[in-house]
Amino acid sequence: MIGEWGLPRTLYLDNGSEYNFAAFLKPALLLLNPENGRPLIHAKPYNAAAKPIESIFRLLEHSFFSMIPEWIGGNRQRKKTANVGRAPVPISTFGRFIATVKACTDLYHNTPQSTLGNRSPFECYDAFVRGGWNMTTASIDAFRLAFTTEQVRDVRKGCIQFDGSLWTCRELQKYQSQRIVVLVPQYERWNRFAAQRR
Repeated sequence: MIGEWGLPRTLYLDNGSEYNFAAFLKPALLLLNPENGRPLIHAKPYNAAAKPIESIFRLLEHSFFSMIPEWIGGNRQRKKTANVGRAPVPISTFGRFIATVKACTDLYHNTPQSTLGNRSPFECYDAFVRGGWNMTTASIDAFRLAFTTEQVRDVRKGCIQFDGSLWTCRELQKYQSQRIVVLVPQYERWNRFAAQRR
């Protein structure tokens, strides 16, 4: 998400352990926008109607996705009138599914909305860009470092042990016995670690 659209000023999150990753982003969001006391906002549990994204999902489903012949909404057992009581027919290929959903979301993004002063989301976005807005990006290595935790490792003969494997590099070869702090990735496996002397 951040690679495509940049770092947000505020991240509005649902509840649940699948959103725990956001805690790693909080320092970066505060660094970009120090006056923002709440860079992470969690939705109130069991209050779907109060979540702004829910109204967009509802609009997408009822006004755009419902035009897809194969669309059955949230009920997989529902038989569309167009099927005359027969079981729903799935979209033929995953590629066609992606293209169909993209066409619907493009239509949504180009449709004027009263809440946007009768402008489309794309028109509003273009106005921000023309006004000087641009996204804040970070190098992939700097971004990956945000999603790490510190662990102490002993250097033995120029190597450290982690996850059942030995790791080394030119810099570690200088040390025979020393403790270092290793930054361990939380969400992907790397072929290298960032480290510092302890």
